[in-house]
Amino acid sequence: MNVIIATGLRGELLFNSRRVSRDEYITDDIIRLTDGKLTVKNYSAKLFSRYPSVILSDEPLTTLSDGEWCFVEDTELSALLPLTDVLVIYNFNRTYPEDVKFDTPPTKIGFCQIEVTEFAGHSHDKITRTIYKRQS
Repeated sequence: MNVIIATGLRGELLFNSRRVSRDEYITDDIIRLTDGKLTVKNYSAKLFSRYPSVILSDEPLTTLSDGEWCFVEDTELSALLPLTDVLVIYNFNRTYPEDVKFDTPPTKIGFCQIEVTEFAGHSHDKITRTIYKRQS
């Protein structure tokens, strides 16, 4: 499976059960990256409501097959990462308060960086998209 997350500068994912930030340019970029073939949980559904091809799943994301894409905000990443082939991190380059964070460098858990792209978003001047692939 391929996992996509969006974080603050220090890996912040959630604060008081809310996403740290959202930017419609990221959702557009995710749809382009995944060719619209994306699975999300209920928590993330409203971010992708403009895209009818996005699949809303009540099943655990661990049931996704190889090559399938998912966007993760409120799911425990530790269960998904061992099953992940590609990890995409959108970084807002701003710090936020956090209750939940992803602070494990992907290179420390078997991934190698294959691409870095920076762009201006709708609500953020700088967003960095980094793509990691599991080393074989």
